[in-house]
Amino acid sequence: MLSKKRSTLRAKASKLNTTLIIGKGGIDEGIYNQAASIINKREILKGKVLKSSMFDAGEAARDISKNIGAEVICDIGNKFILYKKRQKTAANRTKDPIHGKAKRAKGLSFGKNSLNKHRNLKLKIRAKNKINSTDKSRQERRINN
Repeated sequence: MLSKKRSTLRAKASKLNTTLIIGKGGIDEGIYNQAASIINKREILKGKVLKSSMFDAGEAARDISKNIGAEVICDIGNKFILYKKRQKTAANRTKDPIHGKAKRAKGLSFGKNSLNKHRNLKLKIRAKNKINSTDKSRQERRINN
């Protein structure tokens, strides 16, 4: 992996909370399963090895990465970072944050501008409905008086 990519991954991981903690129980099948599920969801795993553990961060990172097929980005002190590129499948498609529907595979983009368009459209519809409802309540008052 290129150092530029490695440094960007380290920068991303610095903002993350620790997601995997290895204690005095050591590394077993449960740790491997947990690490695999985390790395499949996020691509980046940030782990911590407690002082009571019989491993240090470098050994733990190499062992876990070897088992789950990830790459060690760095291990400093008692923390380590692993990375595994996510495989693109139909289940991993991103969803439209407004409607909750899956995006089409061909070029449909939900970037910042289109999200703003969707928000503006929703606000206009809400405002229109609010005006219509106030008009109805005014008409009802006129009829009752």
